[in-house]
Amino acid sequence: MAFKVFIDGEAGTTGLQIHARLSGRRDLQLVSIDPARRKDAGARAELLNDVDLAIL
Repeated sequence: MAFKVFIDGEAGTTGLQIHARLSGRRDLQLVSIDPARRKDAGARAELLNDVDLAIL
């Protein structure tokens, strides 16, 4: 079973670095938010509640 991980701010420099380091792991499923909904607080809250781990 893969743990769902959301990187809040994955489009930024630090988020890109974290994504690159975790993307090769088979025990993790990286979850992304639709770029059009990135600023939508409700969409972010829904995603945060749906994952096992969020990196802020």
